[in-house]
Amino acid sequence: SSLTKDYRSVIYYHESKPKWAETIKIALPLSCNKDCHLKFLFLHRSSTEGKDKPDKPFVLSYIRLNRTDGTTLLNGSHSLLVYKCETKRENQEKASVYLTLPSTIEDLESRVDSATNINQLQLSAGTYSVNMKDSFTISTLVCSTKLTQNADLKALLNWRQNPKGLKMHLKNLMK
Repeated sequence: SSLTKDYRSVIYYHESKPKWAETIKIALPLSCNKDCHLKFLFLHRSSTEGKDKPDKPFVLSYIRLNRTDGTTLLNGSHSLLVYKCETKRENQEKASVYLTLPSTIEDLESRVDSATNINQLQLSAGTYSVNMKDSFTISTLVCSTKLTQNADLKALLNWRQNPKGLKMHLKNLMK
């Protein structure tokens, strides 16, 4: 099988709570940095418009593949926020625009907890604004001999960069 950058799925008209049960395998490069993420675009295709007309995304969700401590996305369920795409342009804005926004419900809750003023909490950027009525849930399972979800193991593998923390990370791994 060949690698592709896009995966397309279909949900049919009048499905108010669609469910997909599809497994998608993703090959992550080891050089995956803090901006490495999965983007989910939801497109609408009208039966009245011509087939030559490109589909326009109406909502977007995304999730970062690396956590702030440098470890990989945890296994399990993730409730992603859904952002309305208010643009009519064919090309969506660059990733740097929506990457400033929280991607998951958990990320949003942590930003609410740390915000000094709830009015300063950023829930829109560029042409994207959060839709709190909807969410998109995915389930992940990372299988790798190179990437880890354990911060102590990551620190131990990179012990030369911080040799002072070696003893603490070894103790934490024994627990």
